[in-house]
Amino acid sequence: MKTSERQKIILNTLVDEYVEQGEALSSAALAEKTHLDVSSATIRNDLAQLEHEGFVKHLHTSSGRIPTDKGYRQYVDERVTTRSSDLTDPFAFESKLCDVCTGIDKLLTFSAEILAEVTHHPVILLTENQRASIIKYIQLVLLNIHQVLIVVLDHYGENYEEIIQIRDNVITQEALNKMTEVLNQVYHGHSMDDLGGKIKEDPGAILHRFETHQTILMQIQEALRNSSRRLNRRRIHIKNERQLLEFPELQTIETLKRIHGVLDSENKLIQCFQSFVRSGVEVRIGGEHTLSELSDTSMVAGQIEIEGEPIAKIGILGPTRMKYGQVFDQVEDLMSVLRSRIKSLFL
Repeated sequence: MKTSERQKIILNTLVDEYVEQGEALSSAALAEKTHLDVSSATIRNDLAQLEHEGFVKHLHTSSGRIPTDKGYRQYVDERVTTRSSDLTDPFAFESKLCDVCTGIDKLLTFSAEILAEVTHHPVILLTENQRASIIKYIQLVLLNIHQVLIVVLDHYGENYEEIIQIRDNVITQEALNKMTEVLNQVYHGHSMDDLGGKIKEDPGAILHRFETHQTILMQIQEALRNSSRRLNRRRIHIKNERQLLEFPELQTIETLKRIHGVLDSENKLIQCFQSFVRSGVEVRIGGEHTLSELSDTSMVAGQIEIEGEPIAKIGILGPTRMKYGQVFDQVEDLMSVLRSRIKSLFL
């Protein structure tokens, strides 16, 4: 930004006041708010320079100015790259998440709900579909003479359950226990991604041990393939979507239709998150989005990783008139608590 320190102060004050009040600011109002020892005329000249450089713009209905996307970007880069608010409390997230311990997807989903509740913004959670789930345990349970329950647990605490119908010969729980033991010997510690290939590559590794129950075992192996597909699939959760109606800037029917068109499309949401690639928190403002339908919005989002592997992305969606510092800190606090919680539970 090729501007003076005074102009930076004016721009930052303009953003702060406009975000808080939602009204364009005049040069006289800025002279009062900035406490600079200069006249309104000097402020007016600085505003003209800022407008010329694209950081602020006039509203047709007012003599005051409001920030542009470029102005918000300058503000975010200068004031929101480090912790900028004392209004957030990371311990609030920690206390709410401390009792969640049944699985990583439940932990992530509950985190999105908490974030939506704390920020009063819609929150989007996108889990990755290629995370390296490792088989921790396989269990076979005889429900009755015609049905077997198959349970697969991965190292993230997620489980897959499927009931298969026994098509022919009767089987006992004792026989299933022996199968369970062998299945765990063969598949324990293997990635879900490799499961289908391993079954196809060497089906005889198990089949020849249970000649009288090969049909049932083939059904069980098909269920294991299904578990791989289910546990590795991408999931999208949107929390507090109705909050969009509370933002005056987004209340036109056309604007809401464009935004909901994105929220209702898995492919568009994936595309929206493609620009968020770092492990920390990032901000996309207005026209910076990869989708033009979101040009009236901003998103503060972060990528959640385990040992360098991306497992999910979580983002807050709102108008460009957003409390960036506060929201940035809230996302950062949640991600910090999540990393610690995931490490204690699953690593």
